[in-house]
Amino acid sequence: ALIECLEQKSDLHLTLQDTASGIATAKASVELAQRLFPRAKSHEISPRVQLATAYRTAGKLKISDELYRETLNLLRELGRERTADAVLVYNSWGTLKSDIGDIAGAVRLIESGLEIGRALWVDAAPDQYASVNYARRLVLLNRLDDAEEYFANALRVSNGEDDAEMATGALLGLIAVKRVRGDLAGARTERDRA
Repeated sequence: ALIECLEQKSDLHLTLQDTASGIATAKASVELAQRLFPRAKSHEISPRVQLATAYRTAGKLKISDELYRETLNLLRELGRERTADAVLVYNSWGTLKSDIGDIAGAVRLIESGLEIGRALWVDAAPDQYASVNYARRLVLLNRLDDAEEYFANALRVSNGEDDAEMATGALLGLIAVKRVRGDLAGARTERDRA
């Protein structure tokens, strides 16, 4: 439980734009997981993702990229490359790749995570975060029909969970799709709906 608390504290520091404290707290979470569970390395996965996220937020993109790569390799070593933890790694790493400017690489990573998610949760739609994250990259690749489908899914899920923040992100995505298509009247309609 303390490992998770440190992860959440790191996330709070990042939200407050205190990246140095976010990195330090995430490192403490990884170190605690290593100390408490020296032979059960699966306990390191979530803290490692938080640390990579902290590095990405601080602009230390190479360090973050390498940490995601190492974490995915650790999952493979543990035989856990098709688990919910892998979905988290692929989605988070995809966000970093997009930040770096490798949109095609970002989409490949996020698609890998979505494929694992579909295998794990048959007939379940991806969560709203994964859907919005993926759809944003699809817009950049001009895969507008796919992007619209994922934004619409995110909106449905967000509304069902009263998640106003993600619903807003999904609506903004739908507006972007309409705008890129040149459908300014449709974009205005979506904007008014927001």
